[in-house]
Amino acid sequence: MQSIKLTVILTAIIIISSMNASAAPHHPHSKPRAYKAQKTKILTTLPTGYTFIRFQGAPYYIHAGVFYQPYQGHFRVATAPVGISVNLLPTNRKVIRVKQNRYFVSNGVYYKKAGKRFVVIRRPV
Repeated sequence: MQSIKLTVILTAIIIISSMNASAAPHHPHSKPRAYKAQKTKILTTLPTGYTFIRFQGAPYYIHAGVFYQPYQGHFRVATAPVGISVNLLPTNRKVIRVKQNRYFVSNGVYYKKAGKRFVVIRRPV
């Protein structure tokens, strides 16, 4: 009976050792691939007070300068599409000047005033 227990324990140790040995060796300068993908923020409901805009046939929901799109029955944070226009800027916006032009930036999104609206633009240089 004792020899069976010893055999089971030794077998378990060998299996565990071989699993660790078969793992890819870690290079001190390598980055794990699992961490390269950026997590997408998924919401089951939109924040209260969102604004709906259809742009180039695609639905967008905007709240506090964050853009959302439908995703598998929920909503995910989306990249602000260049050219979309909004009535109001988020309260956390900052004013910047580039070559005498005035722009607004909030959450990494750049806007330029166009009449009474604000249009999303590429980062000005």
